[in-house]
Amino acid sequence: MTSLAEALEIPYARLQKVLSGHSVMQLEDLGRLRRLIGDSVDPWLLRGHHAALLTEGRAAMDREAARERRERLSRAGAWARSTPKTPPPMR
Repeated sequence: MTSLAEALEIPYARLQKVLSGHSVMQLEDLGRLRRLIGDSVDPWLLRGHHAALLTEGRAAMDREAARERRERLSRAGAWARSTPKTPPPMR
């Protein structure tokens, strides 16, 4: 359990409370869990509100990843436009 808490980057006491049902799993917890185990946690495994949170969290993470990709491509494109394609002739 301690290694799971470390991998999820949450305090051990918090993980215990979540797993015992004394604390509600937050959107950040679901995002960390998804990063740790991938897409094997599907909304149909959860019920009600938690399923909606997971779906919203996935959409938010996908939007953020797309934004970061666009920014990287934009920076790469700006760099490519600012550098000449052919070197100037030597004299």
